[in-house]
Amino acid sequence: MSIPAYGTGEYWAAYARGLISDDQALRDGEVFHARQSGIAVPSKARKAPRRVYQPAPMRRRQYTRAMSTRADRDQRINAEALRTLRQIVALSGNRGFVETTKGALASAFGVSLSSIKRHLRVLQGDLGPGLRGDAYIVTDVIKRGGKAVGLRILLTSLVEPFYKSIKKSTGGSDTTHSKVKDSKNKPFLPKPPQFSRTDARSQFVRIMRDVEEPILKAPARHIDEVFDPDLEDVGLLN
Repeated sequence: MSIPAYGTGEYWAAYARGLISDDQALRDGEVFHARQSGIAVPSKARKAPRRVYQPAPMRRRQYTRAMSTRADRDQRINAEALRTLRQIVALSGNRGFVETTKGALASAFGVSLSSIKRHLRVLQGDLGPGLRGDAYIVTDVIKRGGKAVGLRILLTSLVEPFYKSIKKSTGGSDTTHSKVKDSKNKPFLPKPPQFSRTDARSQFVRIMRDVEEPILKAPARHIDEVFDPDLEDVGLLN
């Protein structure tokens, strides 16, 4: 039964018939007058979600390596699947893949087995009937003796950072691109020569020899070559 608005004739009629108790009428009256006077009415306390009562995660030396932000910007996948992807990247490390089981992933991530199956389908690009998205992982069943014993999850190139593709294309280290970029932005500054005391002494002797040798080897000039008739009158050549 829906309770009529406080103060209306229907409300008091329901109160007279005993459909509204005295305590209910008193509470409705306090809320009505508080709203009329502009006083904020406290709402009912919301029940906290169950996840806040879960224990804190255990301390581990596990971390997520660098990855592309394409999955973060993909609005077609939900936050739970994205968190699963980050955990898979952390477990993969530098290998680019991880061998595990769906049950082990569900236990490690604290979710149900059905949630892990759904997340893996979404991360493989299966968004629903007839809908395909980007594949961030590829799964392969591990079989031993003809029986499935595990699951191999491989990361695709959409998860790798951009400099991984540069390193593969150049065939060298990933610092080649950064060195070329820095050399374009910085002016050329010649490196000053480094000399020891012995080198400095040898260089000084070499310089002096280069200066003195042309002077000693120069041919003797005849007096007629430098004779100036104007100087004869002043007696400079006497």
